[in-house]
Amino acid sequence: MANISSLIELDVPYNHLKGHVPLRGVFANMTGFNFTENGELCGGAPQFRLPQCPVARYGSHSNWPLHIMAPILGIVLISAILLAIYLCYKRNSRQTKATAPDILDASNYQRVSYAELAKATNGFADPNLIGVGKFGSVYLGALPLNDNGTLESVPVAVKVLDLQDIPVGMRGIANVRGFELKPNYRLDRWLHPTLEAVKNVGSLTAFQRLNIAVDIAAVLHYLHSNCVPPIIHCDLKPGNVLLNKDMMACIGDFGLVKLLLDPGIHDTMN
Repeated sequence: MANISSLIELDVPYNHLKGHVPLRGVFANMTGFNFTENGELCGGAPQFRLPQCPVARYGSHSNWPLHIMAPILGIVLISAILLAIYLCYKRNSRQTKATAPDILDASNYQRVSYAELAKATNGFADPNLIGVGKFGSVYLGALPLNDNGTLESVPVAVKVLDLQDIPVGMRGIANVRGFELKPNYRLDRWLHPTLEAVKNVGSLTAFQRLNIAVDIAAVLHYLHSNCVPPIIHCDLKPGNVLLNKDMMACIGDFGLVKLLLDPGIHDTMN
């Protein structure tokens, strides 16, 4: 009402009004503003001789103005949501860890005989050779693997270890190992492609790179927090990240892996 310039007279007697009287507009006009018998008014122009208004105190929450309360309530609400998310995550993490299979228990893995591997790779024939590493050769094959109770032919990469190049302490490990084949090869081929590869299959998009990073982080979280016992890879690099047909990242080559059988701080190098 103080901002209405056309208002030149305001007659409000006997209305039990209370509060601060403005200093402008019709309220500054002694003859235009009639406020008889409104005993709880305060402030206003000096000629009205009204009592001074009490100084506002913010000692109690009920008197705090909105511009102070809103940020405080927002921070409290966000903190409560983050705390709830954290507690749910910790609970799910404990449940997952409690039900995770023991990676050292051989009964958790399907056993494959040497004869089956030889048959799958056509007797480790040269046409099936897809790579040669420091400790042996890798052959392409197809094995009937158990998937939720049904046998399904799955492309696999079979690594045959060269015992002459393996330290004596490692020779107790089976000399033939089978892995599911990842048809999109290693991540380093995509990060540093040849001109021919770029021409044939293109390069990684920003969205694919983000998904690969998330996949790798999820695997490391599982190895460090949910595996029984926890595992440190010790040799994580693009050459050890394999991509399946859907470009989902899988971590391979656990030759330098450490099992955290004892609690404590561990580095990532041997």
